[in-house]
Amino acid sequence: MPLKSEEDRGWVLECENCGSERMLYVGYDISDFEKIYIFCSKCGRNTMHRIIGYKDGELSPLE
Repeated sequence: MPLKSEEDRGWVLECENCGSERMLYVGYDISDFEKIYIFCSKCGRNTMHRIIGYKDGELSPLE
């Protein structure tokens, strides 16, 4: 079985300011957080992002 690439798995985030989605690749579980403050490339500044879920091939939404 081939190794999955970075694009196949990661946290899906949505910017609360502009609504754009992005992937966050970290080696730890952030599911305990509802939101995180991170840079949005579309807004050009740090904004709050809602954690939508974890993608590992398919999206697993947070409950």
